[in-house]
Amino acid sequence: MGLIGAFIAAIAYGVATIAQAIGVQRASAASGGVLRKARAGWLFGLGLVFDGLGYLASFAALRELPLFLVESATASSVAVTAVLAVVILKQRLRPREIVALGVVVAGLVMLSLSAESGPALKVPEWVGWALLLACLGFGLLLLVGRTSRMLSLVSGLAFAVVGLASRLVDIPQHEVWRMIADPMAWSLIFGGIIAVVAYGMALDSGSATSVAAITFSVETIVPSAIGLMFLGDSIRPGMGLVAAIGFLATLAGCLTLASRAEVSVEK
Repeated sequence: MGLIGAFIAAIAYGVATIAQAIGVQRASAASGGVLRKARAGWLFGLGLVFDGLGYLASFAALRELPLFLVESATASSVAVTAVLAVVILKQRLRPREIVALGVVVAGLVMLSLSAESGPALKVPEWVGWALLLACLGFGLLLLVGRTSRMLSLVSGLAFAVVGLASRLVDIPQHEVWRMIADPMAWSLIFGGIIAVVAYGMALDSGSATSVAAITFSVETIVPSAIGLMFLGDSIRPGMGLVAAIGFLATLAGCLTLASRAEVSVEK
């Protein structure tokens, strides 16, 4: 079920990107007031719904799968976007992008075969406070960040916190309201807000390709390394090389497809 959740997340995020791109284009082309533009761009709202679905699916996947697999699957949403851009928007892929799609699929298959399922290790409460403090630092960088590279780095690190917190947060079976006092839960919330805001600001000041490439790299590599070194994420015996090749292949394919992370719709 965790593996299904990871791939649902990738599909949902990919669909969201396409829906939001079409919604923005239709809203900007519509004449009239705000309500008329909102009706014309209703697909943008649908895209937000798919973003929410994608996060819920990735959260569920992280409860039982290692970070290196789920984060790679989430980053592969750019491959879903590329395919949908061809099917729905009639765009063409360059030869290297077609190769990259195959590389991403092969990499995810290798990761799926090599990942050992299971929950993360229990961590002390100070880890949650550390992640929350990191979010505070990212928020400060967000205020002083002036370059797209800096903002992309902040976005990637904040997304990394979201992944780590999703993997580590303790959800009590009873009295769920106690999570209000859990710093891990708050780091998840603030990390998500900072990540989305920083990503949007980076896109305003830089190219979609470079912004997505930096963000993908950081949000995939950082939590994956932390999960393997400190959180009990593990690889099946004898599958270490397969996992390493799969991870590098998936990341390389996603970086090649990074320009598809922000879709432009021809009028």
